[in-house]
Formats: sequence, structure tokens, C-alpha cells
Amino acid sequence: TTESFGFEWTEYARFGWDDPVYDIAHEEQVFLRKSLLQPDELKGRLVLDAGCGNGRYTYWAARYGGEVVGMDLGAGVESAYENTRSSSNVHIVQGDILHPPFGQVFDVVFSIGVLMHTGDARGAFAALASKLRTGGTITVHLYGKGNPVYERLDALARRRTTGMSVQGVSTLARRLHRASRFLQRLRLLGLANYFVRLDDHPHCIFDWYSAPIATHHTYPEVLEWFRRAGLRVVLTHDQRPVGRGERLKGRLRATTVTVRGELAAQEASQPA
Repeated sequence: TTESFGFEWTEYARFGWDDPVYDIAHEEQVFLRKSLLQPDELKGRLVLDAGCGNGRYTYWAARYGGEVVGMDLGAGVESAYENTRSSSNVHIVQGDILHPPFGQVFDVVFSIGVLMHTGDARGAFAALASKLRTGGTITVHLYGKGNPVYERLDALARRRTTGMSVQGVSTLARRLHRASRFLQRLRLLGLANYFVRLDDHPHCIFDWYSAPIATHHTYPEVLEWFRRAGLRVVLTHDQRPVGRGERLKGRLRATTVTVRGELAAQEASQPA
């Protein structure tokens, strides 16, 4: 895992910054959508970006006025540091998400696209939740489960790709990206993604197929994590009103699970 993501955030150090497809302005909206946070909820708060990658979400949390710690496990912290070094309210730390090197001090914790790569997503969540101060909030964004055909094909593909070198997966990702662009021109990319994971950027494809561990989760499962941690659920992506057609698409396609919860005063388990 360390090797895979270390390579990823070195190879794609500027993804989400000055990338021609996904630049930093685009990533602002991605951050707000996946974190379930509003800008005014970050101002003056001590924030942890748990699994910060190359620091693009750390950057936006800091731009909104947070004092932000970006933590990651591998060599990607070097890219995160270089990308955010001009921000005095950003602090990059190399650390293990299963054993965060902090006390119960954070007002806001978010972990976007990370927990499912730990081998113990529930344990990683519990470790992060334990770092919240009273009244603090935590958001997790994970891979969701797709339809049975998708899950089977994805498992077969990843059985092969996770045995490849990171350079081999990188080469494969670029080839699959070319296939994705071809399908996009034919307006078939959306249909293909009912059965296999493709994307319009090679980084996203590499990210999907390279990680040795990538568990898929459901809302009932993740909501139970929050309940066991004594957290009140504030918001989820699953709460959005959708029509019958969109609901059916959601059941067929691989989705994500995004939940935000809060540690209320009477639920605090230990002093700050």
C-alpha cells in the first residue's frame, strides 16, 4: 500500500492542481461534495485530512481558514508538502491512519477515498473518530458496492493488477485511458462503467487498480460504525431526494458511501 500510493502521488504530484483535466478550481467542488462541509465550518478550526495524498483537499480546507494537518503514510507526503508549503496554516505529517499520532484535539476530521485501502476500514474509522474533540465532526468517503456482475469483474481484474509492479499498472492505466476516451467519443463510457471501472484520466484508473486492498462498503455498514462510536449522523449523500430512474442506476452502478457525523457533548468518551 505504501509503495502503491507513494508512487501514485509522486507520479501524479500535480493531479488536482494544474492538471489539464482536473485543476485546483475543479477540486474545490470535489472537496466540498465529498467532505459534506461548508467553508464557514472550517474557519478557525483544527482540521485533520486523514490520507491527504498530494494535498489538494488539505489546501482547500486551509483556504477556508482552518489550521490543517495533512497526514499520509508514504512518500506522497513529499508532494503534499511541496504543493502546500506556501500556506502557513498547513502542516504535513507522515503517519499511520490506523494509529494517528495525535490526541483528542481535532474539531474537523475528513478522510476522502482512503479507509477502504487500510485492510481494516472500520478500525481506521474508529481510530480517527477517537481524535475528535467534543462537538467535533468527521466525514468519511469510501467505495460503495456495485451490482454483482461489476463486483465479480472488478475482483477478477484486481486479482491480476495487484500482482503487477506499480510501473506495470501505470502503463496499463494509460492504455485503459485511451480505451476510455474511445468509448467516450462513442457515448458508451457510462454504459461500460456498469461493468468495469474506467475513467477519463489515467491517474484515476491507476488509483483504482493499483492499491493492494480496496474494500467496498454499504450505507448500513458505515452508519453502524458511527453508531458504535457514539456519533450522531449529520449528513450523508444517501439522503438526497432522487427519482426512480436515478435510484435504479445507483443500484446497478458502483457508487460511493459518504457519511458525516458529530461527537455531541454528552457522548464524549474522554477529556480533550
